[in-house]
Amino acid sequence: MNLAMVGAGYVGLVTGSCFAEMGNRVACVDIDGEKIEQLRQGRATFHERGLEDLIRRNAREGRLSFSTDLAGAVQRAETVFIAVGTPQTASGEADLSRVLAAAEGIARAMDLGAHLGATPDAHRARVMALLRSLRFRLRTGAEAPPEALVAAMAADKKRRGGQLRFVL
Repeated sequence: MNLAMVGAGYVGLVTGSCFAEMGNRVACVDIDGEKIEQLRQGRATFHERGLEDLIRRNAREGRLSFSTDLAGAVQRAETVFIAVGTPQTASGEADLSRVLAAAEGIARAMDLGAHLGATPDAHRARVMALLRSLRFRLRTGAEAPPEALVAAMAADKKRRGGQLRFVL
């Protein structure tokens, strides 16, 4: 299966690398060109036991790629995952500006459907409204929250069939 992972931070990179290890073709997309270049060189941007081996092996075998070209990755994908940051605002709410920007980019690039993971219902409604306004057909599902990604253990857990799931 061809997948696009929008966001190559902790959640997106670990999940995308593990999906590639399972035999999928994964394009990890990020707006940070320096991060993408580092990943193309097989170097992770944070410490996660075993991650650099996953990156190098799957990139070498053609299952994992890194790009800043959102539209290109989305157009080749059968499924797209949004894994961008949602930092807290001053009021303590999630800042969805990156999620909304990613959703808009995806909607403009293709018309296949978006997977909205562990997004709280109120925020999911905002993303869905944006996508509907752009005439984007939706398929959604609830998944595990990012807290399921235990620091320095997520790659091993995902590869070994643990309860880790993909997230928004």
